[in-house]
Amino acid sequence: MLLFKFLLFLLLVQNYPATGKEYESGLERYENGQISEALDIWLGAFNTYKDTDDIDPRIGWKFGEVVAEHTMTRLYEVATMIYYWSLTAEGKEVQPFLTEAVLQSQVVFDSFDINKVEKRSRRDPVGMAGDLLMQWKQMDPTPGTVINERLIEHWQRVVHAKKHFNKAKNTIYGTDDRALLYVRFGKPDVIHSGTLELNEAIIKSEISDIIDVSNTFYKKIIKNFYPADYEIWIYEGLSTRGRIVELFGDNASTLRFERINQVKDFIPAYAFNLTEIGSGGARKRMISPGFILMHNYLRQFFTYDVVFEDLFRTLNYRMMEIESKNHQLGGSMNRIDGGQGWLNAVTYEKVGEMNQIISAAPLQHSTADSSIKDIEVASRTYQFFSENGSPSYYHIMNSYPIPYIADFMSKDKAEDLSRYKIRHTFSVGSEKNMIFEPHMDEPAIPMVSKLMEHPAQSIFKLNTGNADLTYSFRVELTDIKRSNRLRENELFPQSLLGHGFTEVTVDKIDDMPTDMMIPDIMIGYVGSEPDWEQDVPFIVALDNKIPGFSNMYMHFQVVNTTLNDDGMSDLQIELSVREGKKLLGLFRKKAQNSIRTSYQASSRIVSGNLEFDLQDRETGEYELVFTVYDLNSGEEATKVIPFEIIKTE
Repeated sequence: MLLFKFLLFLLLVQNYPATGKEYESGLERYENGQISEALDIWLGAFNTYKDTDDIDPRIGWKFGEVVAEHTMTRLYEVATMIYYWSLTAEGKEVQPFLTEAVLQSQVVFDSFDINKVEKRSRRDPVGMAGDLLMQWKQMDPTPGTVINERLIEHWQRVVHAKKHFNKAKNTIYGTDDRALLYVRFGKPDVIHSGTLELNEAIIKSEISDIIDVSNTFYKKIIKNFYPADYEIWIYEGLSTRGRIVELFGDNASTLRFERINQVKDFIPAYAFNLTEIGSGGARKRMISPGFILMHNYLRQFFTYDVVFEDLFRTLNYRMMEIESKNHQLGGSMNRIDGGQGWLNAVTYEKVGEMNQIISAAPLQHSTADSSIKDIEVASRTYQFFSENGSPSYYHIMNSYPIPYIADFMSKDKAEDLSRYKIRHTFSVGSEKNMIFEPHMDEPAIPMVSKLMEHPAQSIFKLNTGNADLTYSFRVELTDIKRSNRLRENELFPQSLLGHGFTEVTVDKIDDMPTDMMIPDIMIGYVGSEPDWEQDVPFIVALDNKIPGFSNMYMHFQVVNTTLNDDGMSDLQIELSVREGKKLLGLFRKKAQNSIRTSYQASSRIVSGNLEFDLQDRETGEYELVFTVYDLNSGEEATKVIPFEIIKTE
């Protein structure tokens, strides 16, 4: 259906001859207000140029930006496709534009030093653009649809930034520094803005016991005052360490509106000089004009956040100390206090605290999905080994949509459970930007128990020998009987009821051992009957909790077994259960607490599934003892798995 709509749209597009200058031609029409004509030209280029050497990457970014600027929701699918196409450009003459495309999307590379990203994009723009493409695909909140809502939101933020944050041109977007934070996190929860003021009456009152307010010192305070504009942005709840507080304003050193690292940046550096040149020669002050100005500005910011309040109180206490010393010295000004060195130590400490807070925030934050239900997602990775000895991973993904399905069924008075679909997406990336194509699965709607929330579960198997990988897991819950049209003023379709996301990073992998051992064991349960045709024929219990209505099932592997003369492994496996350190007096309702079984295989790596009878057992915490005896070599290996039997009714 999506492909049909797109082909129909292409038929309606006015044809323009291919010139190789489509970006410039479209831009000229756009700047003249001919928006439809501009989009037609760029869409024509997308339809014409299939050779990656002929693609102009500027077209993808500009098309998406224009579509977002004018809220052309019917073109969101096309905009996503054209942008992806544009990042596949390989022509040498357009490679500088690929570098620009990377920097325009720097939000997705926030885990890196942006200077390193820029250097790499200039050294290898084609490779970096390919990585950027995969990053955007990985960030797509609905991988099962054509539209990348997070990408559209990115364009919307850039458009907003260009319109509203234009007090300077410090960034890749031609905006001031506020744009970088806005593109990363969206609109702040609180904004305080104004112009710095100089309250002469308060200043004279505060320093009258330290300085003769009629002398040249006070005139220097006035001289160094500048009524700079400022904005304070505050984000609540993004960082685990506290509120994110960012200050923007007119920097006294650069004379432009930018991110302010510390309040003293509003003041010229020479205002903190403690040496005064007068008719009597040079002498040292106890306090600088810059100190007084900073104290005055912090008084203005005092109520905005505790970071300013703490700094104001610190300076206030220092001023009282200086006043006390001045009285002790009988008005002598030969002691040095309140200079720039002391202020630097105090302010840098606060800057460090603020940087720690923002470093604990997510790399980027989407607000487009605030109206969509957030479904819990959990995951666990089990490591095994393939026949060639390389690591092999089972990535188990759980989502828990039942509460939301029940809620929507109640609201819609729906009885047909089959109208609800769950889609799980698994993708992998690394700090070296090696990204794998995502894998998708549509698990069944989970069963319902009164005392246990069962998951919708997918199992993704990946063979890789790489460490430092980040695994991303997404879930989408849709109602196929609802419209796929976008919600009004939103990016998501009406059919999307909920979604969720989690990711984990694995920084270490285990190499293939040399001795016989048991790498990992997955345990779980079934709702009705196990599907023995599947590699893992049961629901894996990520938390090792087994419901009382089911036996325990397990998937195991034994590596480095010994082959006999017939080329066969010959194993005996013993399963037993114990409570704490004791071997069972615990299964009081049934005497059989262990079983033995034999396994043969024509390989030194043996994998399989087993079932252990737990029915009618008492609830509680136990340990599964899994022991393997190699009958060919006499070796043995044991693995202990803690688990819990729980009530479900």
